[in-house]
Amino acid sequence: MKRTLLLTSILLLQLSSIFAQNSARVIDTRHDLFSAGSWSYFDSAHYTYSGSRGGIDPESSSAANYDQGLRLIPSGIAWATDSRTTKTYDASDRELTSIVQVMSGGNWLNYSKTYNNYDANGDLIESGGQGWDSVGAVWRDGEIFTNTYDANHHRVTSIGDNHYSHYKSMDSLYYNGSGQMIINIYFTYDSLTGYQYAAMTQYEYNAQGKQTKMIQYTRNAGVWENYQIDSTTYTGTDPTTSVAIIWTSGTWQTGHRTTYEYDAMHNDTLSTYYLSDSLHQGWRPSSRSIAVYNGTNDRTLMTQQQYSNNTWQNSQQTAMTYNNTHGELLYIIRTWSAGAWLDNTKYESTFNSNGYKTSILLSNYTGGSWVPTGRYYYWYEDVNGISEVKKNIDTKAYPDPCRDKFEIAYSADKAGAATLRLYDLSGKLVSTTETSTVTGDNHISWEAFALSGGMYIYELSIPGATGRGKVMVE
Repeated sequence: MKRTLLLTSILLLQLSSIFAQNSARVIDTRHDLFSAGSWSYFDSAHYTYSGSRGGIDPESSSAANYDQGLRLIPSGIAWATDSRTTKTYDASDRELTSIVQVMSGGNWLNYSKTYNNYDANGDLIESGGQGWDSVGAVWRDGEIFTNTYDANHHRVTSIGDNHYSHYKSMDSLYYNGSGQMIINIYFTYDSLTGYQYAAMTQYEYNAQGKQTKMIQYTRNAGVWENYQIDSTTYTGTDPTTSVAIIWTSGTWQTGHRTTYEYDAMHNDTLSTYYLSDSLHQGWRPSSRSIAVYNGTNDRTLMTQQQYSNNTWQNSQQTAMTYNNTHGELLYIIRTWSAGAWLDNTKYESTFNSNGYKTSILLSNYTGGSWVPTGRYYYWYEDVNGISEVKKNIDTKAYPDPCRDKFEIAYSADKAGAATLRLYDLSGKLVSTTETSTVTGDNHISWEAFALSGGMYIYELSIPGATGRGKVMVE
């Protein structure tokens, strides 16, 4: 389980594919868990960048194109370094290497590495993954891909060589005059006979450049055999029907079919999936998705249904709400049971004034109410280094130790809301108080008479800054 969590966290740190540069970039994240009625820290991450490089993965709100990502885990009253990912780039900001290291016994130990090599035209000619051999103290190759390109920068060959499984393969690609792939031939490799045909796919397009047909073949006993044909029809640029037929026992058999309907804004409002009905020589409905959109084309409701006993039966539903910049504020999953929709899972998000996601709260509906399970926080800076991250500020708790009451003294650069959270040494949230901050010197009082004796950790959050400290209650 520990290794799974490590690999998951490393994967999150590595979510840094090349994205278009944003005006902001993630510099801090934090993940909390809710259990047995209280919150506790799970992990946090800090990212650093060079120059104006870096941005935000629009799908996950994670950091992209950073120099180093540092993962921290709670350890007593402090954060302990757990792992880090360090990246290098070329002069065009293309990622060259990404090295993951884990902290052990106060030392950084190599764990894994990925690398990319480009030619003078900027085409990716080699990429690979490596694992660290601690016995030999060397990097061992994992899977390596090498590519070649034509004069138009279209990839024409791609060789995959897996040094772990000793499996090697190659794709050979062909294009039409518009740069669209029309043939992809897949080869497997045998050490005795070399590359051998294995499969082939052909593609056809309409006058608008939309793919209308995908024809698949397999290689058997030195002969190409039919496998499957997927055909798509369009109304304008919208696909309306997709049909798959499968080669079975020497004849084409109908496989499955999907139809699509749209509103005036080309939003997909209904997609219906059918299976072949050999008994009635037609199509049998299987499932469908019904979507509803608001006036700004945001999907607000998606209902999934299954076809059973000659009628459509509700299965699952998702409901979404948005802010005025299309940021998804609320995402609720419901399931159908005993003739009614039952709440299941909820995601609530907040955004800053620039439209970037600042938090996600995850909850499950249990025992008639929503129970939180986890939350994520994100802090940003713009590419000029102007930080929205909650920078550290000096705080002081007094008297320390205390009995009935203590105060937190601090100074703020600007006025706004203030939140003070108190945790015990296990990281569990004990209490929270909300108040306000003025520009300049501030004091927050905390009644401690209800607290058990012992050491506590406080966390103060104010506009643009955060402060942490400890206080002893007698």
